[in-house]
Amino acid sequence: IEHLRDGEEKIIEHCYNLLKKGGYLIVGIPNEDSFSGRISRALHRKLYFNSEHFNYYCEDSIISLVKPQGFSVISIERIGFLFPLYYLHMFLISVRPLFLLGHYLTKILPSCADSLIVTFIKS
Repeated sequence: IEHLRDGEEKIIEHCYNLLKKGGYLIVGIPNEDSFSGRISRALHRKLYFNSEHFNYYCEDSIISLVKPQGFSVISIERIGFLFPLYYLHMFLISVRPLFLLGHYLTKILPSCADSLIVTFIKS
């Protein structure tokens, strides 16, 4: 959804029309309000806004997009730790104790989670 230039509302509406009542919509997005998102914006403002992402979401903005279409929030999972930084991401994945440490940090410091997995249910 962050890769769409426009029409996010239409995509969510289409999902709503495809799902039966009680059906789930699961959205995985980068967390705009994460620590790494803030660093990326501060250090590479031009690159950040000229990236492959056209839309940027935090918990409130994704809920504001999806909820009016007839969905309710079931859960929000915060995952990832500095993953938008490609070389750090690759290093963390290759060293399991560091990967697990990063995962643990996102649990105790939610602002470190660079991604959100939001589960909605069709009302």
